[in-house]
Amino acid sequence: MKKFALNGQWTLTSSYLSSSIKGKVPGSVTHDLLEAGLIPDPFFRDNEWQVREVMRHDFVYERDFFISLTELTHPVLVMEGLDTVASIALNDRPLLKTYNMHRTYRVRLEGFLKEGMNTIRIHLHSPIRYVENALSQATHTLYHAHYSIPGYIYLRKAHAMFGWDWGPQLPDAGIWRDIYIESSEGFRIDHCEIRQFHETNKIRLEVIPELESDSVTTLACVELKLLDPDGKVVYQGSQSLALDLKFYIDIPDPRRWYPNGYGDQPLYQLD
Repeated sequence: MKKFALNGQWTLTSSYLSSSIKGKVPGSVTHDLLEAGLIPDPFFRDNEWQVREVMRHDFVYERDFFISLTELTHPVLVMEGLDTVASIALNDRPLLKTYNMHRTYRVRLEGFLKEGMNTIRIHLHSPIRYVENALSQATHTLYHAHYSIPGYIYLRKAHAMFGWDWGPQLPDAGIWRDIYIESSEGFRIDHCEIRQFHETNKIRLEVIPELESDSVTTLACVELKLLDPDGKVVYQGSQSLALDLKFYIDIPDPRRWYPNGYGDQPLYQLD
């Protein structure tokens, strides 16, 4: 698997700005404006109100990047965290719209990437205007916390950003986690679920890997290895690909993890 990182310096534009400024990814609009000296410290005195109104504007992060298509197989754009209402475009072609800062988005890029220079643009829409519009269209009123911007409950965004009795009303926006292009050949483990079944002097693990692939081949297998806290191999095995792929591992006399002050915190490693 290969990763082509898109973190680093981007260009930030907005109707709020007279000209473009540097944007940092991962990061946020408020951080970039503060670094550029364009807003006051939002945590000093009542600057909160001035900075809050800035987020009635939309902001656009954009960058160019060079890529060789011969080095990519089944490219996917991975956005681990977008805050929050965003429209993503690659080479002026719409890719995706997002409304949830609490999840990772993956978008296939076949037909969107081109050899050489490419341009990615992420348009971040005003979270304040979004929730105000959602509230105006609501057929019934839902509870919201005192001292907060009404309507925040209609958006999958950290609700504390909209204000609380202990915090300011600063609903920020940005590319707040890593963003990159991922290229994989063959199968990829998309997710792995681990279930524990505790018995007397034994723990049974049920390991369920979920696979993703563009290939139709079945000439592959999944290998699994479990190490104890001392690095000793407890289990090692493999299985051919199947629709219902599961591993069952018995750990005799397991070394258990305890909260601080109640015992040790030994960790097993699963590869």
